[in-house]
Amino acid sequence: RHRIDVVVSKNSGGEATFGKIASARALGIEVVMIRRPDLPDVPSAETVEALAAIVDRFGIDHFVRPVDERGV
Repeated sequence: RHRIDVVVSKNSGGEATFGKIASARALGIEVVMIRRPDLPDVPSAETVEALAAIVDRFGIDHFVRPVDERGV
């Protein structure tokens, strides 16, 4: 009825789009899934304490640049 030929969706890594994809496949509609970009290689931490240790080790300037460098 709506003449949908293809469904384009990003791969968000969750279940939110599952119904849309399953429905399209059941109806024989082509699905194009856009891959998530690779995340940058940056330090991360599982807890606040672990993050504080990383900041102590590298210094806050390693994570937060001055405003003029961020282009704000």
